[in-house]
Amino acid sequence: MFDLRKSHAHPATFDLVSMALGLLGLGVAVLTWRWGGGWLILCAVAVFCLCLLIYGMLLGPRRLAVRDYSVSLDGAPAARLKLIFLSDFHAGGFRSKEWYERIVNETNALHPDVLVLGGDFVCDRHEGMIQLEALRRLEAPRKFFVLGNHDFMDRPDLVRQAVVKFGVEDLTNKKILIEKDGRKLELGGVDSLWFGAPQLPRRTSKDAPFILISHEPDILMDMQEGDADLVVCGHTHGGQVRFPYLGYPWPIPAKLGNAVDRGRKTIFGIPTIISEGLGEFNTRARLFTRPEISVIEIRI
Repeated sequence: MFDLRKSHAHPATFDLVSMALGLLGLGVAVLTWRWGGGWLILCAVAVFCLCLLIYGMLLGPRRLAVRDYSVSLDGAPAARLKLIFLSDFHAGGFRSKEWYERIVNETNALHPDVLVLGGDFVCDRHEGMIQLEALRRLEAPRKFFVLGNHDFMDRPDLVRQAVVKFGVEDLTNKKILIEKDGRKLELGGVDSLWFGAPQLPRRTSKDAPFILISHEPDILMDMQEGDADLVVCGHTHGGQVRFPYLGYPWPIPAKLGNAVDRGRKTIFGIPTIISEGLGEFNTRARLFTRPEISVIEIRI
C-alpha cells in the first residue's frame, strides 16, 4: 500500500523539484533566445513547460469548482434533497484561512439540506484545525462528518473534538435516518480504512435508500451490489496532477487505482461519486484537476 507516513515526511520535495525544473526551463529559454537558430524549438518547449508550472502552482489550486450530480434513488421520486460533500481540506499545509472562508461562503450560498464533511481535515498536525474555524459558519439543517487517513497522523481525538465543536455530528460507523417531504433516506458513515477502525454500517430498511460516506473509495472492495444505493468518497484529489492522454505522474493512492480517481463511477455495481477534494498534499500544484464542492441532488 502507498506509504502515507513516508511520503509526507518531506512535503516540500515536489515543490523544490518543480521550482528547479522551472528555473532550468527559464535558463534554457534565455539561452535559446540568445543563440537563436534551431534552439528556438527547444525554447518553445521550455516556455510551454514553464507556463504549465506557473499554472499548476499558482492558478490551478485557486480554480474552485462547484460540480453538480443528480441521482435518482426511487422509481417514482417525490422529494429532492440537496447533499453537499466537502472533503480533503488539508489544513496546516499550503492553504490559508481565506481559502476556507471562501469555501464556506460558496457552500452556504448553495443552501444544502444535508452537509457532509469527508475527512482529511488536516495534513499531519492537529494544530492545523485552527485554520478551519470558518467551518463553524457552515449552514445546513443536518451536518455530518467522518475522518480521513491524514487526520490520524497526529491526535485524531483532538481533530474529532474540534469538528464536533464546529457543530457537526460524527457519523463514524453510524447510520441515521433523514426525512424530506415524507420520503426517507438512510445515511451512513465509516471510519478511515487506513488508520481507523472501520465498521461498515448496513442498510436496514427496504423502503429507504441507503447512502454511504467513506473517506477512502477502497471501502467498495468490502461491498457488493445492493449494499448501498450510492457511495460518496474523497481521498484521491482526482490525482491532483494529471496530463491529458498521459494520465497521472504517480499512482492514485488506492488499491482500486485509476478506477476510483474522480467523478461519477459504477464500481462493483454500486453507483459512486469521488470528489477531487479541496486541498493539496505533498505539492501545492493542481494540474487539470480542480478543488471541488460536490453538490448532489438526490431524488427519493
